[in-house]
Amino acid sequence: MILASSVLLVCWEFVTRHPGLLLVLLGVAGEVFFDWKEMTGKRSWVKKSSAILLILGLMVEFWEAATSDHEAAVLMAKVEELRKSNLELEAKLQHRQITLEQRGKFIAFLKNAPKAPIVVLHGSGEGEVISYSNQIREMLDAAGYGGADSTGHIAGVEFNSHVSIRGQPTNQQSLVVLMIKTNKMPAFGSEMAHAFDGIGISNAVMSTTENIVSPSGLTVFVGSKYE
Repeated sequence: MILASSVLLVCWEFVTRHPGLLLVLLGVAGEVFFDWKEMTGKRSWVKKSSAILLILGLMVEFWEAATSDHEAAVLMAKVEELRKSNLELEAKLQHRQITLEQRGKFIAFLKNAPKAPIVVLHGSGEGEVISYSNQIREMLDAAGYGGADSTGHIAGVEFNSHVSIRGQPTNQQSLVVLMIKTNKMPAFGSEMAHAFDGIGISNAVMSTTENIVSPSGLTVFVGSKYE
């Protein structure tokens, strides 16, 4: 039943694409059928053979048209698959961007949270990572988390090639890690994590004993998009 329905559907689609061929075939077949008995005389075999060849030729045209339709459908499927692959590749190559809307929401989320200078750290020299780190730095400054810490060090964007977040529970779309000193979440830590989540930047908290955490108790680490 399902097979019959599929065949009928294919036939219907073919007819709608090539109505002219069908009409010609039906016209020729009808003419041959009604004139068959009148094809008499010495050269009747020539007339009948020509009529049969004409019908066979039209049937071959049908077959070639159907084959072309199938090849076109296969080609279109490959083109669509290639288009999707290109879109996926473009998405992977596209740099992460913080929009004005995200920036505004981030500032609003942290409006009443405690403030302290926060260092932005990254471990890659990739242009995309540096650009994204600078965007996060600017957003933190606008939210009140810039300036100098207790040691007089200005909270900026720092590079440390020895720091990696491989194996950490992060999301590849953002790869932002809030680094804290061993099990010591600062007063604004949870609100900071909530603010990042609130603007669609997935993040994870990582406790470390390394001397890379800001005196404020938290450092924002920006990982590679492809890490």
